[in-house]
Amino acid sequence: MALAAAYIALAVILAGAALHVFAERASASSCLPPRPPLEALEHADAVFGGEVVAMRLLLPASRQGGSWSSTDPVLVEFLVSEVWKGQPYETMFVTTRRGSRRGGFDFKVGQRYLVYAQDGEVWLCGRTKHIRAAAEDFEVLGKGTAPAPGTSELLPEFRQDWLWRNLTTNQMYVLAQILAFGLLGALTWFAWRRRA
Repeated sequence: MALAAAYIALAVILAGAALHVFAERASASSCLPPRPPLEALEHADAVFGGEVVAMRLLLPASRQGGSWSSTDPVLVEFLVSEVWKGQPYETMFVTTRRGSRRGGFDFKVGQRYLVYAQDGEVWLCGRTKHIRAAAEDFEVLGKGTAPAPGTSELLPEFRQDWLWRNLTTNQMYVLAQILAFGLLGALTWFAWRRRA
């Protein structure tokens, strides 16, 4: 009986891992079409055009000097040429995730983009795009304003909330792990009680 319980627990853990892998692949490859330009403008906190001048990986304060993860955010610095919404500064910062598998936008240093950011973040499935692919957006948005000298501020709470946001990003994965470990614990307890 204890052996059967161990096999069931193992099956549940493997199912949780499979769910995680499936959810990760599905999230990166199954984007819904982005909102139309005016609707995306309305929902964004910042919309601007600019060139990526620097990118750096941000580690949470709890892991400074530690290992890196594909969920770690990347800070992207832009030299802004036009602004449609948000702080009109010539230097703007946004964050995204490392790699498209985690929903991050694949920015390249030296390339120009039209950026739609919400809460300082840019996601793969949003309306952000390379400047060459933004003709429809420019037609609808019209001419933006010139940026003013200065720099957008970084959100001070970014590092404090990082761990919680990453633990709760994929609720299905978290729920599957909680259920798997709960079931494993219950089966282990029942197996131990039967022996006693």
